[in-house]
Amino acid sequence: MTLNEQRYMKTIISKEEKYRRNNLKRNKARRNEKGMTTRQQQKAKKVQEVKELYNKGLTSLEIAAEMNITKRYVNKIIADF
Repeated sequence: MTLNEQRYMKTIISKEEKYRRNNLKRNKARRNEKGMTTRQQQKAKKVQEVKELYNKGLTSLEIAAEMNITKRYVNKIIADF
C-alpha cells in the first residue's frame, strides 16, 4: 500500500501518516478563522491600536506611555505603515 493510498484510508495507516494527520489537526487547532496564531492576533491588535492613536495625532512617546510598550516598538510600527 502506498503513502498516497493511505491518505484515504481510515484504519490501516503507517506511523508517518498518523503523525501527519495529528500534526494537521494540531496546526488547525492553533489558528483562528483568519489563519492567525494567538501571538499574531495580539500583534495585529497592537498595530491597529498604534495606528488609531497615531492618526489621532499622538506622538510616539505618548502612544508608548498609554499602551505600556517601548517607544522604539511604536516607531517600528509607524515606519511599517
